[in-house]
Formats: sequence, structure tokens, C-alpha cells
Amino acid sequence: MNVTVRHLRSALILDLHGPITFDSHGRILHIIEDDLQQGHRNFVLNLGGVSWIDSAGLGELLTIYSRVHVVGGNVRLLNLTKRLASVLAITKLATVFEVEVSEAAIIWAESA
Repeated sequence: MNVTVRHLRSALILDLHGPITFDSHGRILHIIEDDLQQGHRNFVLNLGGVSWIDSAGLGELLTIYSRVHVVGGNVRLLNLTKRLASVLAITKLATVFEVEVSEAAIIWAESA
């Protein structure tokens, strides 16, 4: 899995490409923990390039949510594929995360 980090207003967007699986477990969390130490609190995980997520990947998303939430931060998901949206719905994780359909929606939400 490849991760690219970029800024969008007050949020850091992590563009993820490839599967989020046991083999890549901890990679996203490590990046976010480093950014938390630098004072960042708002994260967007762009999942448009994610081809698959397994149970270890779902566990990593939950760990990320917990770590960011405990310091008063926010984690949003962006560009869910149909497959990922289905997995999140089945596991009820769609009720945990804020899901955005576009970067424009993120900008609008920050302006409100």
C-alpha cells in the first residue's frame, strides 16, 4: 500500500492506494501518530484507491479513530468505493466514521 500525505485547509489528507491488509498493518497508524505529535488533529483518509480491506485493515481504521478521537481530533473517510462502502455497512463501521463524497464537501463543512 502507498500513502501520500497532503494538506487541505486544517486537515491532512492521506491518499491511500492498494489494499489495506495484515501485510500493511500499522503503516497508516504510524503516519497519523507522527502527525498527532506535530499537533495535527483533523485527518481525511482518501480510500478511492483502496482495492480491498481485510479484518486487520478494519482494525487499523478503528485504532486510528480511537487514537485521534481521544485527543479531540476527527477522522473522516473520503471516496469510498462500492466494495468498501458495503464492507463498512455490513460491519456497522459506517456509523462510526464521517463519510465525505468529495473534497469540496470537506471544505464546505469546515466553512460552516
